[in-house]
Amino acid sequence: MPNGSPSEITTCFQEAWNMHDMEAFGRLFHPDATFVNRFGTYWRGVAQIVAGHAGIHASIYRDSTLAIDEPDVDPISDDAAILHFWTRLSAGAAH
Repeated sequence: MPNGSPSEITTCFQEAWNMHDMEAFGRLFHPDATFVNRFGTYWRGVAQIVAGHAGIHASIYRDSTLAIDEPDVDPISDDAAILHFWTRLSAGAAH
């Protein structure tokens, strides 16, 4: 997990995605995190989030790259923030 500003999370997200490193990807999430993918599939918890991404990173997204724009950061306390960010996925031949 990044130790600096919340906006560093998107840099780490992009790096983990592009390296297809699901261990690093999982470290970006709070244990009770939720994730909704582009198809509207809802996952709760790191195990579900990582499992949901592991299969696609081993198959159709194995050669994909992700670019993330600078996030909007809404601090909600000294140690929590809400981030909204836009991503652009480039799928390779595997897709």
